[in-house]
Amino acid sequence: MGEIVQKAQQIKLAAEKLKLSHIKQFVYKCESKKKLDFIKDVFKYCEMTQTFIFVNTLDFAEKIHKILRKEGFASYIMFSKMQKEERDATI
Repeated sequence: MGEIVQKAQQIKLAAEKLKLSHIKQFVYKCESKKKLDFIKDVFKYCEMTQTFIFVNTLDFAEKIHKILRKEGFASYIMFSKMQKEERDATI
């Protein structure tokens, strides 16, 4: 177990300061065969500075990443088996 810090500094945050109104989340469902085309269309027609796309498998994530890069989109991939330092650098 971790050790107890005797004179720890406690930081309290007001809940209203944690709201991030400029972040929007969208969930879209589409047929499996059309997912890649849908993702490319989103990047082509929507003006966004940063986007996170969550997928079920590493294979599909790698496939999307490679295709987006090939077509000139800035793309990065992150997955659970990466070292913390690699994930931090990606973010």
